[in-house]
Amino acid sequence: MAENRHGDWYWVIETKRETLWLHAEKYEIKDGAITFHSKKGFPLLTVAAGEWIKVHAASVIDGSPVGIEHTEKQG
Repeated sequence: MAENRHGDWYWVIETKRETLWLHAEKYEIKDGAITFHSKKGFPLLTVAAGEWIKVHAASVIDGSPVGIEHTEKQG
C-alpha cells in the first residue's frame, strides 16, 4: 500500500448532499465552514457553513465512529 501523504486520520463527513470519507491530519471549523488539512497543512477539502451536518473520526474497516465502543437501541 502506498504511503498516505494526506494524514494519519480517517474522517467521515456528512453533508446535505452526500457522505464523504477522507484521510486528513486534522480539521478546523471557522465561521461555520469545515476545512480538512494534510500533514503539511495544505487544505484538502472545505465544506461551506450550513452545508455539512456532522463529522467523526472513522474506522478504516467499516467507517464507523472510532470513539464508540458499542450502541444499544432505546425503547
